[in-house]
Amino acid sequence: MVSWDGGLLETKENKMTRVAFTFDDLSLKSLRKITSRGGFASMGSALGASIDLEKVLQTEAAMGFSELIVRDRGNGEKRIVVPSISRLVRRLS
Repeated sequence: MVSWDGGLLETKENKMTRVAFTFDDLSLKSLRKITSRGGFASMGSALGASIDLEKVLQTEAAMGFSELIVRDRGNGEKRIVVPSISRLVRRLS
């Protein structure tokens, strides 16, 4: 396991709170890759964006949506089932 100080996250009161996360090696490698590919300034920023995306997906799942469709301009449309959305839909129904 690898420990990483997650940095600062903003709370509702606009106060900053330091949090720490523990990642296994594979998860930390994935986080580093997401941070780099996404052009994020830090792993904390990448995690924040991931949390924002998860909130959007949870909201959509609560409204009954269960798939995410992405379009590739080069070869048309590709449909991807997002497992976390499918789990949420089952849990909400």
